[in-house]
Amino acid sequence: MRIDKLLTTRLFLATLVSLLAPYASGQTTAVEPKLCGHFRAIDGLDVLFLHGSDEEQAFTEGYLCATRIQELFSDFALHNAFVPKPAAWDIAMRPQLDKSIALPERLRAWGAALLRGMEARDPESLTIADLDRKLTADDVLAIAALPDFVGLMCSSVAVWGDGAAKPGPLVGRNMDYSATPKLLEYVQVVVRTGRDGRADTVSLAWPGLAGVVTGVSDRGVFLAIHDVMTKKVGRERCVPRTVALLDLLETFTPDTDPGIAAGDALRRSRFGMGGNVMFAWRGDANGRAPGAAILEIGPDDFTEDGVTVRGPADGQPFVTCSNHYRMRTEPEPCWRFKALFDGVNERDHAFDLAALRQLVRRSQVSMTLHQVCADLASGEIVFRVRRAVDGKRDGGRWTETGIWSLADLFAEARNGSAR
Repeated sequence: MRIDKLLTTRLFLATLVSLLAPYASGQTTAVEPKLCGHFRAIDGLDVLFLHGSDEEQAFTEGYLCATRIQELFSDFALHNAFVPKPAAWDIAMRPQLDKSIALPERLRAWGAALLRGMEARDPESLTIADLDRKLTADDVLAIAALPDFVGLMCSSVAVWGDGAAKPGPLVGRNMDYSATPKLLEYVQVVVRTGRDGRADTVSLAWPGLAGVVTGVSDRGVFLAIHDVMTKKVGRERCVPRTVALLDLLETFTPDTDPGIAAGDALRRSRFGMGGNVMFAWRGDANGRAPGAAILEIGPDDFTEDGVTVRGPADGQPFVTCSNHYRMRTEPEPCWRFKALFDGVNERDHAFDLAALRQLVRRSQVSMTLHQVCADLASGEIVFRVRRAVDGKRDGGRWTETGIWSLADLFAEARNGSAR
């Protein structure tokens, strides 16, 4: 009995010493927090899968993308053509953004949770050396408004009915913007499950972006922003267009007249810069036809006329879009608009995804950063992103994916792993 007791005591002491050893040496064992998502590459393109509540998704994104968010902020916000030097962010840009943009509280909570995730992963990821201070949630949220200050190009096309091999619509877009090294390196697909009645969404974006420039929902909605260089004059606070489009993408369910309803939804916000939004929707078994419309944002007034809905001309089963053609003003000529318009008219058979991918390239420019093409009826999507630029329209280096299933992406986000 005494021997057994002695052995038991020695075993207890040995176990206790092994458990306390890391603390005695000043070391601790890191415990990974609960994460509601994962990261993996598909066809050479990074994909971030997120599920759970807004704050759980934001924390997970911050944790998984901490270093990327830090580097992107320093690269895109502090070293670009419209911020002459990093100090200008604190001296001029942030004060201007703080007094001119309006953000929903839901998004502010999202930004705070994103930073908590970054800090949990690595407290040093919050340090912005160029500003000699820590990154804040307001810094991150302000990024969503930068396109409202300096907008560039973009073009898109949607085809359905007799113009498409399937009911469609087939929709594709070029996103054209000034490239920075980290914008090219860290572009990613983000797959989010719906929260609080919101739709599941897939967007092509960057870590920590509180908005959407190109996205599609599981309710069959596709949207993409095109900048129009008309700006608001006044002191009213305005919603960043990328934020308004994120809300539209997550909350909109196509009904009797989707284009008109989407225009009504956007009129609830005030905008500081003009834009053309490619807005497409799939049909349903109840007789709603597939289609698309261009939502022309006008920052020059805040009346019920603040958004113009432009549908297809002469009943044609397609619409094209760029930064110039507008019903709100005298239309300006645009070779990119014409390239897409003529490309649809000249084709002698219906479009499929492969043909649409080729059509979209007709309007790409040296500043095209990504191309997205989707078939909303079949739930298929393809991506092409530029990884390096050389100043030439067709130059640089690209990553091009195969055809992905939206249903499979949403299932992986919900289940936490691929099927």
